[in-house]
Amino acid sequence: MSTSRSPMTFENNEKQQPQVQASKPVNQPQPHMRASCFRAHFNSLWSVWYGLCTAGLQAYIAEQSAQRFLGYAALTWPGSTQPPHLELHAYLALNGVAVLLIPFFLAAALFKIGNLANDGFKLGRHLSTCAADPASSVVLGRAGVLRSLWQHGGPTAPFLHLVTSFCLLLPKLLVEARLIETGLLHKGT
Repeated sequence: MSTSRSPMTFENNEKQQPQVQASKPVNQPQPHMRASCFRAHFNSLWSVWYGLCTAGLQAYIAEQSAQRFLGYAALTWPGSTQPPHLELHAYLALNGVAVLLIPFFLAAALFKIGNLANDGFKLGRHLSTCAADPASSVVLGRAGVLRSLWQHGGPTAPFLHLVTSFCLLLPKLLVEARLIETGLLHKGT
């Protein structure tokens, strides 16, 4: 037995083994990868809990309001009194607006959206490790007026909470006022 290899066998082994390429130097910059337009960053923990609890409560109130609407629509109105079409349509429209605003409220409470008051940013402090937070000194620079108003305006999630709450409260008051007017509901209740 001989242990020598034939030239043919050696060439086949070289073809099967991958060629080792020289690695790039460590200090050489990597090509810039285009990032996506939207990177979701969670808001602070208190804001997340506020959003989840409040959105759940508002969804429950909207469901109760829908059941109440069905009860109001099924009422028989006394004598020649016309059913309150305007109030019932307003009830339906305002409840629809409230249901549509709940997901936007939840998104504004859960994620950082660029509004400093909503995102819990404190001017003069840079304690966050999140890349979505602005620098410690917020420079207005050449940003547009609308962008500055958005960034430095009031908090978005509490504003949406307020609008949704009014959309759920106002229709009930309108219909109950009409029920009191026709005598179906007493003033004491």
